[in-house]
Amino acid sequence: MSASPSSGPPGLSVTISGSGFTDYAGSQVQLNISVNHGNGNWDLLVAGAAYPVPDANGNFAVKITIPSNAPPGALLAISAITGQFVFANFTVTPSTGTGKSAPAAPSNLTVTAVDSHDIRLNWKDNSSNETGFEINNGVVSKYAGTNKATYTWGGLAPGTYMCFKIRAYNSVGNSAWEPNVSPWYRCTTTPPDTVKPTVLPYDNYAGYSAYPSNGYVRKIQAVWSVPSITCPSVGVPRTAAWVGMWGDTTSINNGTAWLPQTGTVSLCDNGKASYLAFWEMATGLRGQGNTPQILSSVPVHANDTIVASVAFLGPNTFPKGYERRKFELRINDTTDHKSATVDALSGGVQLNSIIRQAGAVIEDEPPCSVWDLPDCSSPIKQWLGHGLAAFSPPVHFSNVHVDALTGAKLPWHYFEYVMRAGKNGKVLAANSPLGLNKSSMYYTITWKAQS
Repeated sequence: MSASPSSGPPGLSVTISGSGFTDYAGSQVQLNISVNHGNGNWDLLVAGAAYPVPDANGNFAVKITIPSNAPPGALLAISAITGQFVFANFTVTPSTGTGKSAPAAPSNLTVTAVDSHDIRLNWKDNSSNETGFEINNGVVSKYAGTNKATYTWGGLAPGTYMCFKIRAYNSVGNSAWEPNVSPWYRCTTTPPDTVKPTVLPYDNYAGYSAYPSNGYVRKIQAVWSVPSITCPSVGVPRTAAWVGMWGDTTSINNGTAWLPQTGTVSLCDNGKASYLAFWEMATGLRGQGNTPQILSSVPVHANDTIVASVAFLGPNTFPKGYERRKFELRINDTTDHKSATVDALSGGVQLNSIIRQAGAVIEDEPPCSVWDLPDCSSPIKQWLGHGLAAFSPPVHFSNVHVDALTGAKLPWHYFEYVMRAGKNGKVLAANSPLGLNKSSMYYTITWKAQS
């Protein structure tokens, strides 16, 4: 494609000519106008500036108008939205002979890291004739509209150091940059992602959960590798890695909490390593819920990559209501390409007792509680922490994403479950610090050798 003329001020009528569009003969081709910063960085100015229709030979010619908000000095890309990546360049020049003047420069630029991913810029608008503001970080520019005095530069990684300057522009030209004295930029650094979970010691759990300030969770998903196990000559070591939802601490403490969950189990059966996928609607209420159900349609193996999720489907009557709640439990062994989906139903329960928080954990299973294995027929001590060194490697949970139910209030808060031999005893499985990116958690749980 080509532009004629190839330079001029905002408001100029320009002819865009294209050829080679035979695949689009007789059909409309959308043309967009963007600021071309180079290195593949574009900022869209106008979507659908024109819709030419190529002839039978794939040619077209159409007029477009350079938009009034095109910054003088900028290189524009007039692009065709097709399967072909083609565009024409156009250089914006200042307007002349209009009686207008370039805008006054903004002042008092401040830059503030508002969180780990966003920097907010504020400035004083000193002009009444600007088309917009150009914000530059030394590499690329972004744009704010007329009469604006704030802009948030987002999508940054935690710990990003970035500097900025700003100027106003209109069809005549640009103002001076703010700041216009050395060091010529205002700079700041986004903070690292840090959280301080509330630590809860347990004798058979390790991991993290998340919960909103007020309200309920809707879905959790996580990724992990099935822990491998080395079977000892005696004992029945086993562990489960799973995702699930459960109630608040009150319901846990009084035994009324429910726990829809799905995951994998690594265990020893008569001295032989075995691996299973399972789901469960667990609860502390006598005679309700169910024991773990093996998902034979998803055969798993040591170190297979698992993607599992639990989603609340309703009903979501609240603040009270003892109703049965429906959940969708999904587990996918992406290594062996086997998956299963289960619709599970709780008993009558309040939302506080079943979807107040969600997490991904490893669980040290007692030997004969729910898994009917041959070794359970022999006298064995309750297995709480013993033999954890038999599991390897450390379990890394990644992409642990928790969604909140509509109406929940953020920010998120977190519990850390620390597996100990007794409330203040030796740590049996240690969590790495909780890592956060913009939408999910990640962490590693490492087994500790036992004496």
